[in-house]
Amino acid sequence: MTLLEVMIVILLLAIITGIVIPRAGTDRPEVLRSAAEVLAADLTFARSLAVTRGGPHKVVLLPGTGTYWIEYAGNNPALAELPPSPFAALDSTSQRLVFRLEEMPGVGRGITIWGCIPSQGSGEQTIIFDPLGSLASPQDITIILTALENNQPWYVAIRVRAATGHPEVSNPTQTLPAAP
Repeated sequence: MTLLEVMIVILLLAIITGIVIPRAGTDRPEVLRSAAEVLAADLTFARSLAVTRGGPHKVVLLPGTGTYWIEYAGNNPALAELPPSPFAALDSTSQRLVFRLEEMPGVGRGITIWGCIPSQGSGEQTIIFDPLGSLASPQDITIILTALENNQPWYVAIRVRAATGHPEVSNPTQTLPAAP
């Protein structure tokens, strides 16, 4: 991966975030959708790292929080160092880019990762992109984010296609999304 490719990916993320963040108002469902768009952009970033660098990269989600990170998932130490991201948390390292939805401009507190479908258990949920850009998993993965508005839960789903690795964000709903 060349420096130019890394800069293009970071520029695209900045543009996407610049479009998404201003749409975030005080309406919780819209803020929830904006947070999902930010996470979808980071999933796309991890996928592009896997493709351009020729090695698997993963996104690790922490259910019950708004925290996730991106890191290299292979054995080649030359690929372990990641390009910097202007949106990564301060405790990120060169080998792990940490993101917190509550620290993203326009998102704020109260957005949490509900989990993934299919579930990988009660702890960390991991999505791995292979060097072709597809998921290491043979089936689609759905990430669910949640937020409360007037003590009512809202949900939004991000479906990551197994064959292509492309994320798709649904509209917010008050019904927990079912498995695809």
